[in-house]
Amino acid sequence: MSLFTATPLTEHILQEMGSVANGISLCLEQKRSAEALDASEVKYRSVIEIIKEVIFQMNEFGHWTFLRILWESDGITQRELSTEAGVMEPTTHVALNAMETMGYILRKRRPENRRNVYVHLTPRGRALKTKLVPLAEDVNAIGVAGLSAADIGTVRQSLIAIIENLARDEALAEPATTAENVARPKRAPRTRAR
Repeated sequence: MSLFTATPLTEHILQEMGSVANGISLCLEQKRSAEALDASEVKYRSVIEIIKEVIFQMNEFGHWTFLRILWESDGITQRELSTEAGVMEPTTHVALNAMETMGYILRKRRPENRRNVYVHLTPRGRALKTKLVPLAEDVNAIGVAGLSAADIGTVRQSLIAIIENLARDEALAEPATTAENVARPKRAPRTRAR
């Protein structure tokens, strides 16, 4: 019997009600799926904006590398910074010029050693750590999502090997300036045209 009439419900009516209930269930499931997709798209766009922000903050000069070193070792010499970053001193000089203009660092000479230039973070440069490190951690977490710890370790080892190979190749490409450098093996030939 129906709640609204005294007429008993037939098998056909019950089947139709079941079909309607299934239709409603499918519609609700599609709506939830659409909402989940929208939320996923919002999260994706948020990640893209985070990545854009990190790239904007760090730009082509590699500020991220220098900032990370200075956050741990503020006040080191420009030469030490170059060595730690694994880049040539002119590259560091150009990056530091830009970072100084942006108000992230100050370069100072000490009275007892006028030859060395020491690099110090400004409060603005130090403040970037609390903003940029969480963004970088989010990007890293998204990048390795679904990978096992073993797979992440393999990728890191491979990347380190690639970086070391490139650094060794670059070192071999530097002009020989000492007798020690002259005796060093020749650089591997290029495999593609420049």
